[in-house]
Amino acid sequence: MMSYHPILTQRFDTSDIAFTKIDKELAALRDTIRALHAFRNTFTPVYRLPPEILTRIFSFVRHVPKPAFYSNRATPLEWVDVTRVSQHWRNVAIGSPTLWSHISSTYPKRLAEEFLQRSKAAPLSIDMRGPGSQDADQFITPSLFRIRELTLGLSSASWIGLSRNLSSPAPLLESLSIMITDNVKQSTSSTISDTTFAGTTPRLRFLELTGCSVDINSSIFSDLNALDLCNPPQKLLVTDLLTCLRNLPRLTSLVLTEVLVTGAPLASSNLDTIVLASLASLAIRGGSFAQDLDILSHLSFPANTTLRFYSITPTGEGLPSLSEFLRVHKASRLQESSQPLQASLDLRCSWNLLRLFIHAECNESESVDSLLTFELVGQWGGMVEMPDQTETATLFSYLSLPSLTTFSTNCNIGVETWTNIFGPLPKLQHVSASGFRAINLLSAIVADFKARSPPSSERKQKKPNTRGRKKGKGSRSGGKQGSQVASTSNSQAVDWEPIFPQLETLELEKMTFPEPVTDLVAALSARKMVGKEIKSISVLECLNLGDEVLDALDGCVGEISWDGYTGSVDEDEDEDEFGEDYMDSYDSDLDGYFAPWSYTIL
Repeated sequence: MMSYHPILTQRFDTSDIAFTKIDKELAALRDTIRALHAFRNTFTPVYRLPPEILTRIFSFVRHVPKPAFYSNRATPLEWVDVTRVSQHWRNVAIGSPTLWSHISSTYPKRLAEEFLQRSKAAPLSIDMRGPGSQDADQFITPSLFRIRELTLGLSSASWIGLSRNLSSPAPLLESLSIMITDNVKQSTSSTISDTTFAGTTPRLRFLELTGCSVDINSSIFSDLNALDLCNPPQKLLVTDLLTCLRNLPRLTSLVLTEVLVTGAPLASSNLDTIVLASLASLAIRGGSFAQDLDILSHLSFPANTTLRFYSITPTGEGLPSLSEFLRVHKASRLQESSQPLQASLDLRCSWNLLRLFIHAECNESESVDSLLTFELVGQWGGMVEMPDQTETATLFSYLSLPSLTTFSTNCNIGVETWTNIFGPLPKLQHVSASGFRAINLLSAIVADFKARSPPSSERKQKKPNTRGRKKGKGSRSGGKQGSQVASTSNSQAVDWEPIFPQLETLELEKMTFPEPVTDLVAALSARKMVGKEIKSISVLECLNLGDEVLDALDGCVGEISWDGYTGSVDEDEDEDEFGEDYMDSYDSDLDGYFAPWSYTIL
């Protein structure tokens, strides 16, 4: 039965009059229904939230990260949908200026203008990069007094035009990032100087300048917490840069990328050291090694400061440069840091690159882990001279290694270095080495065993227990199981403390296994008897590795992981990527340590 409404009893002279009258009644009914729905919503729990709490929730929605599979279709404006849920939500959102305070050049221009209007007097965050950045002046200049964060990515021509209008104070500016997107040389009129922002940026703490010239005497360089200078067209002298840094004692982050004049004289060693007691992160990139090291040598910072050092060296420099870097780095620390819980070290050499990476996991009392990264690249693709064993041993003397748990390298480390520097480390559990470095490592293990074991005539012989091993795709099955293993007596085993006391895993790559492996198996078996068994050995692309060798190793380590590579010795080929020049540096070091081994490395 149709509900009663007074209009249903009325008569109309024409249909047009009827339509008009009925449409007015329907509109009134819709307004009534909307009002009833709004009134009904006032009794729901979410409606009882104060506007301040609701605004806070909306701000979280605005910053919710999108899933990776959805991010390509998502826009940074999806949060605006909260204004379409209910009239109350819409009123709260539109009446909250801070929600509309982020303006980006990626927004349609009319929408960006609406955001600017709705933000009222709220501090602004303006990001003008990419398409739409040509309108930067329209949004920035009138609102400069209330901009808190300003990010610009402009052509040099656009920047020159905009910079002329940045002549009024920016009292709320806390973060400034400017990136010039082309390689056109800028005029001095576009340099960041005291005329920029009328020299008034009292709250500025973060400054990032890419491709933008700077006047290091500008008052903008004061009270900064973070400074990032990258490739300014007008390069700086070392002394000018140090003068700037001397005025920034509160820095917590410093990034310098290709900032110095090429070939400029180094700073005087008589200059006072610049103390940056709060520095947490330091990166020096892209300059010549001598200049970059000169910067580092004039700084002093906490021992747990994360340091990234990427430099270019003339052909012929190599590990001595790394040793000098480590010496300077050690001297730059304000105090010795407490030993971390654990640390990992990776040292790599190639024909034009020398890389050192150290990651230290902090103690509970420290807030962040520390990193040390060093990369030295040969200039114009030139070769970086590879280190010999003496140079390698020297650089380790500058490192604090007691907390080292993981070490990997392809650099030249001799038997004595493995034995005397790495052997006593109390926490070293994982080691990865390749080529003759791996041979030297195994030689150190065998030499330690032979130095403390009875003569071979007094050793007992027994067959190993054969256990399953992991095989790669190219592995062969059906190995022989008749290898003899030397072992110490029980009484001697109890007294023997081998080197690498906590070693659990070994990764051996691109090395030639000995023929026979009697001494190696004897040493590994002795470690097992005293409770220092190596739990896993991973073998990758190694020569002379057949079933007989694998079966012999199976009985004295927890697990053998083999990639199935079955290459054999070929005297016409070089195994090592650095060639025969390295053979002379380690052949003599092996004499007398590992007699049964064949030292021909291919």
